[in-house]
Amino acid sequence: MSQKNDDKTGIVPGKKRKPFIRHYNHEYIKYGFILWPNSTEEDIRPMCIICHEVLVNDAMKPAKMLRHLKAKHSELEKKPREYFERRKQELGLQTKTFKQNLFTTSHY
Repeated sequence: MSQKNDDKTGIVPGKKRKPFIRHYNHEYIKYGFILWPNSTEEDIRPMCIICHEVLVNDAMKPAKMLRHLKAKHSELEKKPREYFERRKQELGLQTKTFKQNLFTTSHY
């Protein structure tokens, strides 16, 4: 006995779809988003370079990232791509400095 498609959706009842995983595109920096440093191959997420908010994988769409930028950081909406790239570099330097300080001061 074969399963029939639902006439309206074309989906076979009882079968689950494999979730679609969006991949990070380096162009997303122009919306103020980088790849979340804790991302894994199965859990890829964008992180706002300004507020460090991590969004779900499904939000890795230009329209949703732009909506975040306009809603939460409207004063930065007109900033050029170079501004966000500089912020990314600053975040990397802060992380590196923090790790160095953590390891040098944690042993008393």
